[in-house]
Amino acid sequence: MFEKIWFQFSKTAMPLCISIGLLLANHTDARAATISVNQTSDVVNGDTSSVANLIASDGGDGISLREAIIASNNSPGADTINLGAGTHNLAISGSGEDNAATGDLDISDNLEITGAGTSTTIVDANLLDRVFDVTDFVTVEIANLTIRDGDINQPGGGIRNKGYLSLVDVDVVNNTGTDGGGLHSLKDSSLAVTRGQFSNNDADKGGGIWVKDTAVDTTLVDVSISGNTASDLGGGIFNEKSALSIIGSTLNGNSALEGGGLYNKGGSFTQTLTNITLSGNNASSLGGGIFAEAGNLDLTNVTVTNNSSPTGSGIHVKGGTTSLLNTIVAGNTGSADVDNTVNSLGTNLIGNSSGSSGWIGSDILDVSPTLGALANNGGSTQTHALLSGSRGINEGNNSGAPAIDQRGVLRDATVDIGAYEYSGSPSFTIAKVVDIANISALSTLTYTITVDNDGDFDLTTPTLTDDLTQDGVSLLLTTGPTLSGDTDSDGQIDTDEIWVYTATYDVTQANLDDGNDLVNSADFDTAETASASDSASTTINRNPLLEVTKTADDTTDLLLGQVITYTYDVENTGNQTITNVSLADAHNGSGPTPIPTNETLTTDNPPLGDSTDGGTNETWDTIAPGDIVTFTATYTVTQSDVDSLQ
Repeated sequence: MFEKIWFQFSKTAMPLCISIGLLLANHTDARAATISVNQTSDVVNGDTSSVANLIASDGGDGISLREAIIASNNSPGADTINLGAGTHNLAISGSGEDNAATGDLDISDNLEITGAGTSTTIVDANLLDRVFDVTDFVTVEIANLTIRDGDINQPGGGIRNKGYLSLVDVDVVNNTGTDGGGLHSLKDSSLAVTRGQFSNNDADKGGGIWVKDTAVDTTLVDVSISGNTASDLGGGIFNEKSALSIIGSTLNGNSALEGGGLYNKGGSFTQTLTNITLSGNNASSLGGGIFAEAGNLDLTNVTVTNNSSPTGSGIHVKGGTTSLLNTIVAGNTGSADVDNTVNSLGTNLIGNSSGSSGWIGSDILDVSPTLGALANNGGSTQTHALLSGSRGINEGNNSGAPAIDQRGVLRDATVDIGAYEYSGSPSFTIAKVVDIANISALSTLTYTITVDNDGDFDLTTPTLTDDLTQDGVSLLLTTGPTLSGDTDSDGQIDTDEIWVYTATYDVTQANLDDGNDLVNSADFDTAETASASDSASTTINRNPLLEVTKTADDTTDLLLGQVITYTYDVENTGNQTITNVSLADAHNGSGPTPIPTNETLTTDNPPLGDSTDGGTNETWDTIAPGDIVTFTATYTVTQSDVDSLQ
């Protein structure tokens, strides 16, 4: 690892023979060692005079990160420090020394620090100082961890680099400094960043990264630089007189006075941006995406969109030469997408070219780019997908274009414009079902809506409209719809996800009485697709039915003048509410026909109170299913009834 880095950086002002001598010394020193840190507290109780002594005598409480670094500094050789899961909080305050005894962790000898992952291994300065200080001409690799909460009124809130620094899968977050909130890289240093992120850092210049006067390459590959702020220049990155190369990376949501995403003052060096996306950055004065002040800035297959500024919302060119090939600068707000003069190498797509010049015949000017929202479309960083019908599709120039796009997808025979290579279309399917298709009684219906992303892109801003109606009247679902299937909880339906919504509805007696179908319609929409819908219906089988049971209080021998009381139990045995119920008794006695009256609710099954009567005699207003209303009537036996043995 170190051999590769030393040869890569042999272009420094240091004589080549010295670089090789150091290389050989570093690789042949028998004292190079591996240290396993097993204490997350910031303590120095062990013997840090050398790595060997610290391992032999750790003070009885394990080895802290600070102890490991001090011991490595005191032991010539390219040591390795392994950090397990845990948060290593810096707590020993102090300043004015560079031996890692207090404040930040000063690294003065070649070192590799490896954690267990950015979510599990964290080095936290607790706003005490910066986190790491890499001193002159040492080679350091830091991997698989998070660096956070550095705070210093000096350059480099998270890291100050004076050596040859490599970061691999490292997140640098929530740090504050003057020049370079996340990282400050000084003259004659070098910087290589692979994957990871710089986010929510703050500075005067270079909210995320500040680089100046580095003759060897500063290289960022597959890095996310987001949400950083600079009160002056370069919200994401500030570069001055350095050979900067950014590949496969995304700068989004950064802000500054000038150069929301990138402020470039390149001097005599060339800065190259290849397969990168600048999106959602803001400059309150100039250059929402990029401010190009000086130097040679080359953009190849870059997408610059959704940035904002009063001048040069996408790119503001002040000086130097800004060359563009296969690049989208469109959809930015607050002003024209580009201002002043560029050096077009052809096949660029510019949304609003007003106020800019230098374009040639193969450029596509003043058209919409037709892009999807910034999303995880594959690869290490977010991109804006070209959507079907975009003028950027198959309009690029293969000569000079990278073989792959920002995601690592192979570009086809005719390359596209921008960082994203179109290879299909966004789409999804929707299916809705209900568990009960026919009902004749009170029931709970369960609805299931399945949305399958069967296209080639993640779908953003998903919106579900779920409407239950009966006879054109909207009804309120009892529960849901409740989502499952968003496995990474990012709020977008990824290409490998199937979303399932569930909802329920408790059928009411009013629904049964209505008798029309219950229709549940689901409509699903995303930012990248047209909406689609599906529905499920439940048919109500109507069955209005009453049963009457008549009894008499005396069925023995009839006597003249005897009064017989009849009871009529009227039960609703169907599934419909029956209204205006009255009885007529087909009596065969010779006297006056008994008239059923004195109606009373004698059985009220749940739900209670759903059988009602306004009090009018001989008629009951409503009988709900399962309820019984009782009528009574009397009859007086006549002589004729006795004579006829009735």
